[in-house]
Amino acid sequence: MTRAGILFREDSVEARDLAAQLARWLKARGVETCSLDTQEPLPNSERRPEAEWSKDLDLAVVIGGDGTLLRAAQIIDSPKVRVIGVKLGGLGFLTEVQPEEVHAVLEMALEGRERSSERMMLTGAIRNGEETSRFRALNEIAITCAGMPRVVDLNAEIDGVFVTSFRADGVLVSTPTGSTAYTMAAGGPIVHPGVRCITITQIAPHTLTSRPLVIPDGAAVNISLARLAQTVHVTVDSQRSWPFGNGQTLEIRAAARGLTLVNSPSKSYYDILRTKLRWGER
Repeated sequence: MTRAGILFREDSVEARDLAAQLARWLKARGVETCSLDTQEPLPNSERRPEAEWSKDLDLAVVIGGDGTLLRAAQIIDSPKVRVIGVKLGGLGFLTEVQPEEVHAVLEMALEGRERSSERMMLTGAIRNGEETSRFRALNEIAITCAGMPRVVDLNAEIDGVFVTSFRADGVLVSTPTGSTAYTMAAGGPIVHPGVRCITITQIAPHTLTSRPLVIPDGAAVNISLARLAQTVHVTVDSQRSWPFGNGQTLEIRAAARGLTLVNSPSKSYYDILRTKLRWGER
């Protein structure tokens, strides 16, 4: 029996209506569905808490924009779950499938004929002698000042070797998938999601010689405060945030498992990149 989870953008009537329609469509094909217990109930769907939502799922249908998909990435705990991102949001680098093609994509997925790719994720841990917080990121882990934008001073080590002290409005440690998100806005490189690497990009650096750094996916990045009495936060995929202070170390490396995204049957990665960035337009 195939099991599918459905997650939708809560403030969108269009997303909620499509989610209900797909729940009925899947039920008619013998597919069990589940939804989050914090969202409006869907027809014929089991309601689950966030911690159990992805349990035993084969498919996850995420309806909304990239923010909705990033939320799903936080609660999906297995690369075996194939994620279909249905685009109802704005930019939509992650949600590739258009509403008009979602039924065809679901048919292919139920038959095992879909095109998909595993996206690398990061795992991070904040330690103060012992581990205090652990998290995963599909796009990036951002270290910035809390509240108003303000300069932070951060020390960075890679594989136990001191690299530099950053002086900037913040630092982004990103996956290739995240290279078209916050990192791109900060001037980082665009990296194809099939390339396994980690990028480190400063936000508004206070030196003209600053450049983004691309390192192997097997590297371990350690970041700590270089200046005491700073109020700094670690934010993951613009979804969750933790305070980061004196005596603490942020450890970041590639996660052991990624997220499997179902690709659009009608567009390649380069088609999406060209369209979203309006390359070639005059």
